[in-house]
Amino acid sequence: MGTFGYRLRQEREANKFSREEIAQKLNVSYWTIAKYELDERKPDIDTLLQLANIFDVSMDYLGGKTPLKTPLAPTVKVPLLGTIRAGLPLLAEENCHYEVEVPSDLRADFALRVTGDSMSYVGICDGDIAVMRQGNTASHGMIVAAGIEDGDWQATLKFYIEERGQRLLRAANPDYSDIILNGHYKIIGYVVQILKEPPRISDYNDFLVPKAVTDKAWEQTIMTAAKHGLTAEQVEHLIEAMGALSKKMKVQ
Repeated sequence: MGTFGYRLRQEREANKFSREEIAQKLNVSYWTIAKYELDERKPDIDTLLQLANIFDVSMDYLGGKTPLKTPLAPTVKVPLLGTIRAGLPLLAEENCHYEVEVPSDLRADFALRVTGDSMSYVGICDGDIAVMRQGNTASHGMIVAAGIEDGDWQATLKFYIEERGQRLLRAANPDYSDIILNGHYKIIGYVVQILKEPPRISDYNDFLVPKAVTDKAWEQTIMTAAKHGLTAEQVEHLIEAMGALSKKMKVQ
């Protein structure tokens, strides 16, 4: 079917562009384009959309998801919502602050800007834009926007979970507790695409701190296991036994 890198090079050469010219159009380096074409690096969704626009092909084709070279799907503008006031229709003019352009085949209705780090463990970060389809129901595992209808409220982005007879809103960050989806909360839509902000050096620095702490903690754990003469296999069995015991206690 062809990888992204193969198709990027194929389209670039067919349209008689040099790597330097594509790099200039995207405001990136020559080496970024080279790494794209060698499949050593993948573009974010905004860059993929720009490339699809340059070559007038669909993002699915350029990304190697479809063998058919179809024209780029037309785009539409959807409202980027801010605070939503209870009692007003979701897409009322009072709620709409800006607009974002998305492929029309997403059938999106609105977008929300992500704030905070509650979904950071699945790569949805502060400043990203969640493109949504409107709806008040969801299936298990969907990422939804929900909130409390009580005066002015902000939608929260979470996984929708059905577990042990309960409906929950679950963050992708263990620092946040589950929210029981009761009568106070209302689902207003589910995610069809995430538009990401370019990463910052501060994001990398923030990652290094917990990684260093985690690495040190595991190093200490290994030293403790070795001190007691435990092998890696024995430690693995102990962890599995403790995990099973923990699940059993929660059920009880």
